[in-house]
Order: sequence, then structure tokens, then C-alpha cells
Amino acid sequence: MGESKVHMFKDAKSFNDFIKENKNMVINFSSAKRESSVQINPTFAKLSEEYHNIKFVQLEVDDVDMLTLGFDLDEIPSFYFINNSKSDGVIYGAHSDLLTRKVDAVSENIQYTQGSEIPDWAK
Repeated sequence: MGESKVHMFKDAKSFNDFIKENKNMVINFSSAKRESSVQINPTFAKLSEEYHNIKFVQLEVDDVDMLTLGFDLDEIPSFYFINNSKSDGVIYGAHSDLLTRKVDAVSENIQYTQGSEIPDWAK
């Protein structure tokens, strides 16, 4: 098994600097106090090992709740997808299959928009 590539932040400045420097990411708003967050975190870490063209960020809302300003957190965990510096969807709740499918779809889209040859069927 590879090493987790999940980036953790404790302050707003570091998080905002990271966002400015990275165009493609999944942000996991998590809470150690919520069983559903604790249960899905290993899946999130495993995805970070498998998908190298996406940055994986985890924010513990209990520690860095000031960072949640500007994000609509209807449920914890919430997963926000950023593709080419633009919002590309959100998943509310701990849905491993849905999270995996969305990460895979975003990864494929990134490959096509970053210089990979687009197959004829996609033109």
C-alpha cells in the first residue's frame, strides 16, 4: 500500500495559499466527532494514493471552523471538488462508492483538459 497524500491544514492562510497554487483537488470537511467521517477517512486516504493528478485536502471542522466560511456544509462529511480552479460538485455524507466514482470522473476530465489527446469519440 502506498503512502497517503492527504494534505491537512490548521490555519486559514496555509489553506488559502494551497488553494491558490493547486487547480485540481477534493476537499474533505471532516469531524473526528462524527462516526461517518471517521469511517470514510480511510477511503479518502486510499484514493489519495491512487490518483496523482488530484490533491486531497482534509479539514477537521472542529479545529478549523473558520475555514468553512464560504462553503455550504449541509452535512459532515462534505466533499468539495475543484477542477481547473472551479467548483465541480459536492457530495454530502459518507458515500464511499459515490466518492470513488466522482474522483475517477474528475481525474479523467483533468487528463483530457491538461494536454492529453482527446479520443475521437469525445470530440
